[in-house]
Amino acid sequence: MLDYVAVLQRWYRALHRRHVMVDIVPPERVTASAYSLVLAPALYLLRPEGAAALDAFVADGGHLLAGPFTDVVDERDAFLDGGFLTRLGAALGVSIDDFGALARPGAAGQGEAPLDGPFGTVTGTLLAEEVVLRGAAPVATFVTGRRDGDAALTEHAYGAGVGWYLATVPDEAGADAIAEWALERAGVAPVLAGLPATVEAAQRGNVVTVINHGDADVTVALAGRDLLAGARVESVALAPYGYALVERS
Repeated sequence: MLDYVAVLQRWYRALHRRHVMVDIVPPERVTASAYSLVLAPALYLLRPEGAAALDAFVADGGHLLAGPFTDVVDERDAFLDGGFLTRLGAALGVSIDDFGALARPGAAGQGEAPLDGPFGTVTGTLLAEEVVLRGAAPVATFVTGRRDGDAALTEHAYGAGVGWYLATVPDEAGADAIAEWALERAGVAPVLAGLPATVEAAQRGNVVTVINHGDADVTVALAGRDLLAGARVESVALAPYGYALVERS
């Protein structure tokens, strides 16, 4: 069963581990002036306004990574004439002929769909869709099973931007690898580079919040005014579960 919240959380964790700020917004609020990269994992239900906004986002220079089971029904949960990806197909350069459901864990049949690409070989789960290329080019291909050799991740130049379509749901390690690849391609930088995985960094305006979720002391290079200490700093020392708020100048 496709658990949408679990899929969303998996992608969120991959971005969070890379100290990238994430907004969870409806498609209608997406613009290329606000975002460089948009992830739309399993965006099953899509309103016309949302589809138009995502199409314009790519055309205006954004990078859209759409996952499987996307653009399937309208706001009334009704299928549209013409099949699937009827509204995002132009930006993504693909259509879908079959969802290719995989067997659940422990059941007979193909339960995983490995794919190989510039991020290495990762494992796909739940779905291995049959992708029809309509202008897009394969970036990664399935390497075993009934989709062996078929496109698993595609890339399509559209206007000033790029549309990527991922035809499976990657596991945790796969989401990590693909997220890192997509962030680099889209030119998205972390709030602070070189942080340990246990340190969270978030920025709103010119104020950076850092939190040490680990059980060891950490020093973070962060210049500005420490809003809690009321003093200028070049770095902050964080005890286990400690935090700091620094206003960058």
